[in-house]
Amino acid sequence: MVELLGLMDELIRSDERIELFEYCLARLAATKLADVLDPQGRPPFGRARLGERRESALALLSVLAAHGHEGEEAARRAFQAGARIAFGDEPVGYAPPADWIAALDRALPSLDELKPEAKELLLEAMAAIVAHDGRIAVVEAELLRTIAACLHLPIPPLAGGAEAA
Repeated sequence: MVELLGLMDELIRSDERIELFEYCLARLAATKLADVLDPQGRPPFGRARLGERRESALALLSVLAAHGHEGEEAARRAFQAGARIAFGDEPVGYAPPADWIAALDRALPSLDELKPEAKELLLEAMAAIVAHDGRIAVVEAELLRTIAACLHLPIPPLAGGAEAA
């Protein structure tokens, strides 16, 4: 498995940039292979609360908003809609990380340790971000499905399908 993932990583990095699709493909492959090769490797349910993983959740929501909306103001509004679902009226600032890949790589394992109810709430927040502008771009759909798979969350079909963006 390590060799396969290493080769995939080498191919992805060969042009010295990582596209969102490439990142999603690599994360999905790594998650699914780990699950198949070591089904007992992770507990079926996490015990962490969303508030205990606030920084990771906000980074994830910021990345999702930044990738799915045209312009910073639209992304900020979408982020705020999702953050309200996840954290209520607590003030949160929209601050997409400069290195979105490293941010997601840190956030996803941490958020996979959430309790099932917290994961469901986070999924609702992500869905609100994706749907905020009334359309679902392909990059949003890819990223949402990847995040859900990495968090071991089922995701229903996206209403209306994804539009090319």
